Amino acid sequence: MKTHITTLNNMAGTASLAHRRVLKVAQSIGCHEMGLSFYHLEPDYAKEIDKRLDGIIAPLNYGDIVIFQYPSWIGVNYDESFVNKIKSYRDTKLIIFVQDIQKLMFDSEQAILDMEIRTLNKADLLILPSKKMHRYLKENGLDEKRVIYQTIWDMPSDICFVDHAVTRCFHFAGNYNRFPFLAEYHGKTPIYQYDANKPDRENDDSFCWKGYLEQEKLMHELSKGGFGLVWSDDIYFDRYYSMNQPYKLGTNLAAGIPVIVKRGCVHEKFVERNGIGYAVDTLDEADKLVQSITDAEYIELYRNVKNIQKLILDGAYTRKTLQDAIIEVLENACIPAENRYTSDFDICVKNNSETLNLILENRCSIARFGDGEFDIIAGNSIPYQEYNETLAAELKEIIARQSDTHFMTCLPDVFENQGRYNEACQSFWKGHLQAYRQLYNDVCTAGWYGSTFVSRPYIDLADKSTVTGYFDRLKSLWDNKDVLIVEGKTTRSGVGNDLFNNVKSLVRIIGPSKNAYRAIDRIESKIEEYGKDKLILLMLGPTAKVISYHLYKKGYWLIDIGHIDSEYEWCKLGAVEKVKLPNKHTAEHNYDQDIVFDHDQVYESQIVATVE
Repeated sequence: MKTHITTLNNMAGTASLAHRRVLKVAQSIGCHEMGLSFYHLEPDYAKEIDKRLDGIIAPLNYGDIVIFQYPSWIGVNYDESFVNKIKSYRDTKLIIFVQDIQKLMFDSEQAILDMEIRTLNKADLLILPSKKMHRYLKENGLDEKRVIYQTIWDMPSDICFVDHAVTRCFHFAGNYNRFPFLAEYHGKTPIYQYDANKPDRENDDSFCWKGYLEQEKLMHELSKGGFGLVWSDDIYFDRYYSMNQPYKLGTNLAAGIPVIVKRGCVHEKFVERNGIGYAVDTLDEADKLVQSITDAEYIELYRNVKNIQKLILDGAYTRKTLQDAIIEVLENACIPAENRYTSDFDICVKNNSETLNLILENRCSIARFGDGEFDIIAGNSIPYQEYNETLAAELKEIIARQSDTHFMTCLPDVFENQGRYNEACQSFWKGHLQAYRQLYNDVCTAGWYGSTFVSRPYIDLADKSTVTGYFDRLKSLWDNKDVLIVEGKTTRSGVGNDLFNNVKSLVRIIGPSKNAYRAIDRIESKIEEYGKDKLILLMLGPTAKVISYHLYKKGYWLIDIGHIDSEYEWCKLGAVEKVKLPNKHTAEHNYDQDIVFDHDQVYESQIVATVE
């Protein structure tokens, strides 16, 4: 079995360059070139196309894999004929690496898109630029397919760059007439523009035309420092960049400089997640940001970029994408589509360990969102909290906020790779995400999130042996600290177990077990009274998220820790499923009936305030 990959010859421009760079990486993992030569298709009849294709695919044998870099740029008729020819070989596997869609590039006729989708539907697996493009294609007729998403354009090269000084400027490679913002911008941070065509605008304090530089010379120039600008103020380009990977991003990062991107673009989360630049709404905002950042902040960005730079120059992202695609298409050739789980979400959630590390290292406050919070955002009540319009609005505000080392919003780690969870958990979340797919995609717009399961690490796992030692790490959060617990009157967290035996001191504020949001002002007032210089652990459902967000801004350290007590009790019991605890609230037993409270003098002595 051989793996072949197409590439475009006899055509200048970025498309051909992109093909050649992917080819270079593919050859490093043993793929064989299947060269396509650009020519004008119009004079050809179907028979002539067929003859040309016979020569191109001559090395193809039954059972081989073909990676088709799509489009060929010869024509949609040619692409369809090529795919049909490949699929005529028995047991041949076809991977289509989608790099552009003509409808998005040129706003072509719907008939062109219909033909493109007809061609894509013949693939065994698709490599797509983004989940948003995947959704767009599905809305226009794409069948259910195995899909792998491209991370970024690599720039494989042996170029060596030297470290640069802190520099405040923008670099932009692009045609002056195609990007009107180049004429309109007049900020303090100068834009250096690289293009062969001299623009109408004269050089001034805000703009400088640098002429055309070949790729490697351009990267050398960029490597002197500043910010790579990946930008458009055009509706057409905004739509295009929201779905497709821009070549400019890879070029800037390969040169080793941080980037400024427009919020809403497909690479926004990649930039924010890796700390390699900023996503902003306007160039004015970008200008003020670059002028205000400290040298230390720029150096931190630069250090982060250096790590990504190594991967891009090595072709690591493309290599992983191609290898994953080949493995996927071979391993899953016989799995029916209805049995496959494909995430429709472009949401990045850190794992429990990463989340806990961020809290421990940075004294970070957190708000944990689960299914209940999304029920409320959607306009529904839940067993412990009635719907409240203001509460829903506050939850939406928190979840849209970009997490940082001071405050982290957390989501369930269920958007991909659900196989680590038990069947009941998988079934629940698949149903929930199906019902609220659009809501999640609309409101979860931050670059990354922590894991809601940081305090729910046990009961839903298929393999619970992996939890060994985790609770000890979690308990280190409050080791030898003064702690304030804010909880409902039935929660009694830590009562009857050793969960908080390692604290320096412990006091409690007892709030309502239901509809705590009605009393949020009074609860926050009591926290401010008793929580100074303490670690505050919140267990008040959706209201806890809002309290955490409100009070972290006042300098308090708050952990929305939710159902930690139930998880700890189940772990101590070695439970394989959720069982009701007789003497206190139990997670997912949502009515608090038939609880027989044990008299606990220590617990009662810890209560410093009660809010009804």
